[in-house]
Amino acid sequence: MFYARNLFEEIPLRDRDVFIWNTLIRDYKWVFTRSLYFSFCHTVLQGFIGLERRERSTNDFVQSSLVAMYSRNGEMSSSEMVFGEIVEKDVVTWTSLIAGYVQNGWFMEGLDGFRRMVGSGIQPNMVTFVSILPACAALNLLCFGKMSHGSGIKLGVDSDVLLANTLISMYGKCSVDGNGENVNRARSLFDRMIVRDMVSWNAMIAVYEQNKLGSDAIKLFEECYLKMSIFRRWSRLSFLVIYFLGRSLPRLFFVTSCICRRCCCLFFFISCLLELARDVFARLPERTVVSWTAMIYACAVNGHGNDALEMFPRMLKEKVKPNSFTFIAVLTACKHSGLVEEGRNITRA
Repeated sequence: MFYARNLFEEIPLRDRDVFIWNTLIRDYKWVFTRSLYFSFCHTVLQGFIGLERRERSTNDFVQSSLVAMYSRNGEMSSSEMVFGEIVEKDVVTWTSLIAGYVQNGWFMEGLDGFRRMVGSGIQPNMVTFVSILPACAALNLLCFGKMSHGSGIKLGVDSDVLLANTLISMYGKCSVDGNGENVNRARSLFDRMIVRDMVSWNAMIAVYEQNKLGSDAIKLFEECYLKMSIFRRWSRLSFLVIYFLGRSLPRLFFVTSCICRRCCCLFFFISCLLELARDVFARLPERTVVSWTAMIYACAVNGHGNDALEMFPRMLKEKVKPNSFTFIAVLTACKHSGLVEEGRNITRA
């Protein structure tokens, strides 16, 4: 962090954009304790609020970020205080507060916040519903959950996978008193899902388990396992096809355009086929900055930091001028392999 901070200080204030500030703040997260990092973020954001008093929209955005930050750290009193200072509260601001209440176990406060938001004329979005439904499940407020489900249908967001998963869990937890109708609602939602992820399967299996429907849970688990096994088989088959083509393409296109071979090199490194990428790269009659950068980055992201650093001087020796992407690839290699001094030497050269 000492080197990072010194480099940051050398950048003129007018040239410090959002990306540079975000990078420094993110890096401090790894060296600060939780309390110090929390204090640091608070100071930075409050500083921006002070600078942006004349630009109300920017100030509200920063204050919304503060609401979310305080909520995630369990500081709900501070979150409420900042929320109260925001002049124009939008759906993002309200949702940040509601999610904070629910995540910290303040379920009634979360429901009250939802009512206040709707009462103020702000229309909830998908994230709002996902945030409030766990409170309905925790308090066994099925009527409120069904109302939220209906509102989601009217707004056209009920087909979202994340919302559907949350609704399945909510119906399941509100069914533990023996209400089989809610289990059927959860299963109906599950069956209507066009796209299901592993969370969807786990949520529905959990519904059966929570309601002592063990045979249904086992049956669904077997179905899930079968479909996932088929998917894995197809994935392995696809990989073998790609691998076979990969072994053939360098020979098929050896006498064709350089552009095609560069595409092969990029394709192989993206597919984590590093050895094939090396093979294609070695066959290139003319290596441009794009080819070198792709190969250096391939080594970097696959844990071959030293190989990436060895390629950089070879590139310079062939009189290929590096660009900004090349330096990003080299520094990525240094970052992944812990080669701090090497990275400093390259930036100095």
